[in-house]
Amino acid sequence: MITFSFLNQAGIFFIDIIGFCLAFWVFFSNWKNRTNRYFSLMVISYLFWISFYYIMRLPGQIDYAFFWAKLGFAGVFVFITFLYFFSLYFLEEGNKFSFLNKFVLVAGSGFSFLAFFTNFIAEKVEPMQWGPNPILTTGGKAVLFSFIVFVSLFTLARFFKKYFKTRELKEKLKIQYILIGFFILIAMNIFFNIFLPLRSGTFQYSYLGNYSVIFFLGFTAYAIVKNELFGIKVILTQLLVFSMDIILMILPFFMPSAVLQTIMASVFAVFCVFGYMLINAITKEVNQKEILAGMVQESTKELRKSNEDLEQSKKIAEERAAELEKWYNLTIGREVRMAELKEKIKEMEEKQK
Repeated sequence: MITFSFLNQAGIFFIDIIGFCLAFWVFFSNWKNRTNRYFSLMVISYLFWISFYYIMRLPGQIDYAFFWAKLGFAGVFVFITFLYFFSLYFLEEGNKFSFLNKFVLVAGSGFSFLAFFTNFIAEKVEPMQWGPNPILTTGGKAVLFSFIVFVSLFTLARFFKKYFKTRELKEKLKIQYILIGFFILIAMNIFFNIFLPLRSGTFQYSYLGNYSVIFFLGFTAYAIVKNELFGIKVILTQLLVFSMDIILMILPFFMPSAVLQTIMASVFAVFCVFGYMLINAITKEVNQKEILAGMVQESTKELRKSNEDLEQSKKIAEERAAELEKWYNLTIGREVRMAELKEKIKEMEEKQK
């Protein structure tokens, strides 16, 4: 029988696999680009954050629960910091808020240090029926929640402004997919990790906010496949298919009956076929686009060369026209002077008579 513990374990495993692979491919697709670097660091810091909280709730980790909780809170500040910088560089506003950039960097680093090395953010962990419950200090609660809400609302505001300001359809779609994923991620974290803990005093349902990152990863993945976000497409498709293959391959072993095992094995086989077809289709599409782009580039090169030849011919024609005009002016000027001399000679002859 599938239990909540198994689903929780499968969920964190799936999210970590997808997240780390996505962060890896985005980073190495163009590691010099700051947007790619901040995206990868943001995703990895979030995965560490939710993984630390998952480990904290494991039965065998009760003696180390406070250690994992402090690591988790430190991960929150690191994630929020990287979220801020990713949003600015993704929206091409990296150098627009120099003072705020320094403040967020210093505050995020400082609070992360305090969260892990001191009891300023969390003072202890209380065992509850559902698992360990971190207890925040009054100051830590104010700092943690204020920092999260401020950066989250600022990030959403910048995304919304850029979305409504952008006129290019492809760029607008990229922002739209990222914005939807971010909005779900931030809204669920604010509700389950801030509102409910303030109301009930416990983090019992915080894992629902933590796991909402799957929506952000999903919309980001779709944006990559649909609009070639971060410059990768085929790799992400292969990654998603491979990850799903692993999960579907493992699931039959956890089914409680032979019938369900057979069904899941059949689903795995069917998915392998469709996954292969999907990868093949995406690869063909990308290859066709590359061929078309090459043809366009070659045509552009030929047009540029023809334009250069035309400009050269025009320049030569203008030079010859200038020479002809100069020769014409010299010739006409000489004839005019000769006519004037003949007229003067004629006048002089008439006077002598």
